[in-house]
Amino acid sequence: MICLTIRRRIFLGLFAVIILFVVAMNIAMQFFLKDIANKDILLGLDRSVKAYQQFDEQRGELLTMQARSIAQTAYLKATLTIPDVDADTVHFTALNLNELVRHPLLLIVNEEGELMADANRKDNRSLNLRAQPGMERAVHGEPYYGIWRYGERFFRTAIFPVDVAGQIVGLVVTGQRLDDVNEIGKLGEVTGSDAVLMFGDQSIPAGPVITCGSSGPSVFAASSNSGDKGIIVGQSSGVNLLLETIGDRSTFCASLPLGEIEGRLVLHRPAYEKPGLGDPIQLIMLVSSGIALLRVMIESGV
Repeated sequence: MICLTIRRRIFLGLFAVIILFVVAMNIAMQFFLKDIANKDILLGLDRSVKAYQQFDEQRGELLTMQARSIAQTAYLKATLTIPDVDADTVHFTALNLNELVRHPLLLIVNEEGELMADANRKDNRSLNLRAQPGMERAVHGEPYYGIWRYGERFFRTAIFPVDVAGQIVGLVVTGQRLDDVNEIGKLGEVTGSDAVLMFGDQSIPAGPVITCGSSGPSVFAASSNSGDKGIIVGQSSGVNLLLETIGDRSTFCASLPLGEIEGRLVLHRPAYEKPGLGDPIQLIMLVSSGIALLRVMIESGV
């Protein structure tokens, strides 16, 4: 049976207390750092939402300005005021006008909302676009900027009426691809967050569906403060900021609706994860404390 002297018991007790103290301090520090890091990440996501909204507003102003410039050209006005103008003439006019802006979407629409010419296609004639977002306002002379689904693609679009002597004789629709991987990459650069476009069960770029507080992949926003789909942890310009588990990682995300169409842009950043027991800093602190105490005990002749 080993008999410990009082002196040895005191040193062993001190050794255990110090080790426990170091471990407790390390755990507390990790939680403290996690809280600070996650607040910083959340602040960054808030800035990302504001950056995207500002970027979208600037894109809208640019597209609207370009649509206005085309709508006000004498060339287009002269074409649309030709009695019973044929489709080939309008399409040729659209092709020439698109040389100025080179947009992936440039449409000439009549005052009833029917497609007259698509500068990039000739097989869409007589397509009725009246149900598209903003068309009802545009046929009454009001410009519009928003998101369209045209065919199988999604565009940022601007609509501007063609006015001749106070009468609406047609509409110009210009658009830039929204569902392009390069465009999504640009959104990531502008916002500083990872960006994913969700349309139903489709995501661009391809990857797992990110519900971000939604009850399904095509629903815009959370309806409660907590639940299986995420916890609301803040707001930014009217957009909920949520903490959600994606795969096996906690992630901060914001879901921004795309106007009147069924889809949304999700900005997300991974949350700070507390390191496990294998964290190098924690191991170094524990080993250093043990070596220091062992040295003291040896020098004291314990």
